[in-house]
Amino acid sequence: MMIMVADGIEHGAKLAVETDIFGKTYTYKKDGDAKEATDNKELKRNTVVYPSIAVQWLNFITYLILLLVYVPGDRGHLTAFYFVIAVSGFVFGLSNVLTFAIDDNYLPIYIAGENSFPVLTSLIHYLSSLMFGNRRKWNSDFLMVYIDLVVAILLSLLSAVMWTLGYVSKHPTEDDALKSKATEVVNKIIQHLNEKVDRLSEAVVTAVEQALKQALQPLAQPQDQGNVTVNLTTNISGVLKTDNGLQGQVQSVKEALESHLSITPGNGVAQAVVTEALETLTDPAKKQAAVDIVKGALGGTTANDTAKVEDTDLQGPATEALKTVKLQNQAGAVKTNLKSGGSGKTQINIGDSITQALTKLEQNKPGTTTGEKEPKPEAVQDVQSALSQGTAKTQFTSLWHIKGTDGYSSLDSAHWYIMFPFLMVLIGMGLVYCIYPAIAPGMIVPFYLVDKIEMVLLIATIFPALYVAIARSGKLIPGFGDFFDPVSPTCNWGAKNELPWIPGVPLGQGYHWHLTDLVIPTMIILAYLFIYSLHYRDSSVARSIINQPKMSTCLTILFYMCHEISLAVGFPGIFGGNGGGSILALTAQLIGAFLMCLLAPYSEGYIIEYKRHDPSNWPTAGMTRWNALRYWTKMASKNCNKNLAALFTKDLRRDLLLCIERNELI
Repeated sequence: MMIMVADGIEHGAKLAVETDIFGKTYTYKKDGDAKEATDNKELKRNTVVYPSIAVQWLNFITYLILLLVYVPGDRGHLTAFYFVIAVSGFVFGLSNVLTFAIDDNYLPIYIAGENSFPVLTSLIHYLSSLMFGNRRKWNSDFLMVYIDLVVAILLSLLSAVMWTLGYVSKHPTEDDALKSKATEVVNKIIQHLNEKVDRLSEAVVTAVEQALKQALQPLAQPQDQGNVTVNLTTNISGVLKTDNGLQGQVQSVKEALESHLSITPGNGVAQAVVTEALETLTDPAKKQAAVDIVKGALGGTTANDTAKVEDTDLQGPATEALKTVKLQNQAGAVKTNLKSGGSGKTQINIGDSITQALTKLEQNKPGTTTGEKEPKPEAVQDVQSALSQGTAKTQFTSLWHIKGTDGYSSLDSAHWYIMFPFLMVLIGMGLVYCIYPAIAPGMIVPFYLVDKIEMVLLIATIFPALYVAIARSGKLIPGFGDFFDPVSPTCNWGAKNELPWIPGVPLGQGYHWHLTDLVIPTMIILAYLFIYSLHYRDSSVARSIINQPKMSTCLTILFYMCHEISLAVGFPGIFGGNGGGSILALTAQLIGAFLMCLLAPYSEGYIIEYKRHDPSNWPTAGMTRWNALRYWTKMASKNCNKNLAALFTKDLRRDLLLCIERNELI
């Protein structure tokens, strides 16, 4: 239930990002920087991080209260203990989904830890039984639960302290935060300089297009209806100026464009020729050809040797890179530190060629032979020094470690095949407790095997999530795995990946992860077979499954392992390279939790009704399959509603004794 509530909180935050319902710009969708935007991180902190911290402490307090309720009294306080356990379940639901929402990149690690915890619990029970298992000497049952609660209190306290320190305290990584952003700024400036000639070429073509439109304006040439005067020089000169070092190229650019557009220099140009030239420039494909002509006239690949650096080439990109984190006011300091005469080491002269400026901003990346570049440490240090000035950095560094939320527009990058991991999560969450453990193994496996099955699953369920965590990390085993590596389900399941798997060898595809799609029909078919076997005991299917040790054990383990695989692979498949992000991951969790809350109680109601009847006096004997289905659905619903009402009991001890007397315990 609380999983659905907490999912609603996170989706509310995303809705705020998408609609600006708080009157602030939380989106930055067009810039693609939603998750890095300070506004979005602040929203994430207020709606997700702070509640998650409160829930961690609430978890600790709940266990503490549970211990205080459990210990006193000769007979205990069973009803109070029951309600505190119920509250702890609600708190866990909140904690679970807020952990999912806070940073989906680490979900494989969290899921691996969650699946490993039953082993820790069993180890605690084993050690406790070794020390206090002598029932003649110790109150063993009481002490086992007591030790469990003490360990839970210690672990929840440790978790709450670490969570609080991790997300609220001042991080010793301020330099890392500023260095990361400084590197981004330098890269932005380098990109801007490399693209400057391209932008100027496009601006020249746009200016020429405007000149042609002006030439065709009515009354432009009233004395000559056949020809018009086309003046390209003025418009081109407005783009290629002394400041950018390209004024001397105006004539060569003009001549190249006149030749390309078939415009004869002179006072009179036929209107038909001008119209055709204008149509050429309004066609995107043909316009690009004109841009290439201009770039060639400016020098082509050597144009950066002529084009000069301007003030705006340093401050403009810095402003763009810093605005989402509210450090745009430091862009002037960035420019000052990078310019000659400033306090920095980069010493870029305004008026230097772009080539000269780039040699001061970037260097060859060590260890590469392909000419790959990286920002120079001196340039990064100069920008970092500018960003560290004043108090503007405080908010940025305090939010740096938080992954911001984004709007629903991020779904634009989702691939169609994301539906498979999405369905895996829905089926894996929704169907498991409808069958396990009450029906399988409870009603189909010989009783003496139930504990053995649980022991097998206790160990086996660790491995799917543990493998995904190791493959996702890329660091736990050197040289194995990474986020986009095909060995991890966080890779793209259908399109090519970007990063190299083995040096010099393409990364390859992630298609093989679609083999795990088989868990979807497998779980559905097994659930059907289990229920079918209960109602048609004389069928060959039932005789092959029910009370057949090998078959029933194998199918039960297969069913539950499909559940574990579906979650271990499904969630990373959603938020990873398939493009679903936290939006679809949380949506899948929301729907899966709803199905779990709906189907699990209905399953209990169905089992209660099933156990009431003797096979010799079966209630649906003689009914059609449709009428039989309606009967079982109706009675399951009736018992489910009764069970839900009984949850709010005032005397649990009395109700348990009545259930035992009526044989209504599952």
